[in-house]
Amino acid sequence: MIFDLTREKTFDVVKKFYADLRENADKNCIGFLVGNKLDLVSINKPSCGVNAKAFADQNSLKYLEISARLGSSVTEALEILVKGIIKLINYFKKSINVH
Repeated sequence: MIFDLTREKTFDVVKKFYADLRENADKNCIGFLVGNKLDLVSINKPSCGVNAKAFADQNSLKYLEISARLGSSVTEALEILVKGIIKLINYFKKSINVH
């Protein structure tokens, strides 16, 4: 799930989406929360990243802040995502072999 660090409303949408996801998704679903537009966060315009980090921690989600425009932490975000997908694939492979 990705939200705009400079727009609190986008984070509110993510929280609602996550509540729906928890109700309807497989319990083994891997959660990853990404705050984008880190390059636009400044001293004069506070980020909603602090609340997002707390939300991620409370819900056992991986959390990362990136700047897609500058390429900051994008590679790291993709690596975390791919590792999570591999972990999920391995989990399902094991569960198929058990039955």
